[in-house]
Amino acid sequence: MKVVWSKRFVRALRREYEYLRANDPINAVKVRDRIIHAADSLAQFPNRGRAWRLPEGRELVIPGLPYVLIYRVKGDQVLLASLFHTSRNWPYQV
Repeated sequence: MKVVWSKRFVRALRREYEYLRANDPINAVKVRDRIIHAADSLAQFPNRGRAWRLPEGRELVIPGLPYVLIYRVKGDQVLLASLFHTSRNWPYQV
């Protein structure tokens, strides 16, 4: 499977990285890399995440981090829709 990063996902990842980097640059890199690793793992295990609130959507809780990755599996692609910190409001669409 091919993992496709949406613009929304890239913006969310960049926003979280920049926020963390302002306080702890070393930890920011570690968190970013763990999120990227989890996202890339969906190429091999696309159904790893659980069914999400909306049809066709799935969510992957990033192990050990307060982040949830929202994605869809469509054909031979995994579309990374967005990334959310668990303390924030959930999105309404994938």
